[in-house]
Amino acid sequence: MEAETKNGAGISTGSIPGRKRVDVIIRTLCEADRRDALLRALQTIGDQRGVSTRAIVVVNGSRFDITLRDEIAARSDVCLVQLEQASLIAAGLSGWDHVDAPYFTFLDDDDELIPDSLASPAGWLDAHPRCDVAVCNIYHERAGRRVLASPDMDVHHANPLLTLMSGCWLHPGAALFRSAAIERSLFDFQRPFMEWTTLAFRLVAQEKRLHFMQQPTVVYNDTQGSLSKGPEHQEHALLALAEIMAHPACDAQTYRRARYKYANTLHVLAMAYWQQGEYRKAWSRHLRSLRNGGLRRYALFTRKLVRPARSGPANSSG
Repeated sequence: MEAETKNGAGISTGSIPGRKRVDVIIRTLCEADRRDALLRALQTIGDQRGVSTRAIVVVNGSRFDITLRDEIAARSDVCLVQLEQASLIAAGLSGWDHVDAPYFTFLDDDDELIPDSLASPAGWLDAHPRCDVAVCNIYHERAGRRVLASPDMDVHHANPLLTLMSGCWLHPGAALFRSAAIERSLFDFQRPFMEWTTLAFRLVAQEKRLHFMQQPTVVYNDTQGSLSKGPEHQEHALLALAEIMAHPACDAQTYRRARYKYANTLHVLAMAYWQQGEYRKAWSRHLRSLRNGGLRRYALFTRKLVRPARSGPANSSG
């Protein structure tokens, strides 16, 4: 169930006649310690030139800061949606439900759009009505230094499912979707992990027409302690890889690379559980890695598992 605050009857108050309209969905807990980052993200949306933008801010759950929520609700360039119960998946679907512009994208609440960067992918989609998604580049910012994620986005055109196995090329803020071509079901995920890899796979599997652009549109601010670095994320990565390998759209070359990555993910999990002293889980993931093509690569790790008391971390309790 959701309570909604909208600025106008589904019409972007910042719309300028003749300009392409873009809705930007931000999912946020709207907590006080995120105020500066969230307001900066909104500022980078509003400052885009060459397009008319509107932010759809989905306040995800009841932990929000009332002052910050009310401040955002009062803005004329924001459509505020509030979910009573926090759910990353439900927040994404709710954001999609409130899109009324021809194009839309997502933006994490601690990231920022590059100035005037949305006009180019929006222009491409406008000029190529058969294209469904413009996929752009991103910057990673680490310790004040920006690094371009992909030196050559063109490599993804030939076989985007194959290159997806080397790293996800779809990111919030760097994928501009044609609203009329992107169904709600694409964002109805079974798990709150691996969203963008799963979405990228679904776009390819459903034969959506993609255009890859070298231009970066967003700065991704890497944070310590990210969920993507933990075992739970890796466990869900296994599920996503299994889904890809089982799909008819997965060609033989992609299957081999996915299976290689599957075995490697199992090995990463085996090491993580071994370091945590969870030896039963470590054995399970290790044996599965050997059965899934990792025998030559990871067989030597068996020695650590055979003698956990001697080889494992000093504070482990077998």
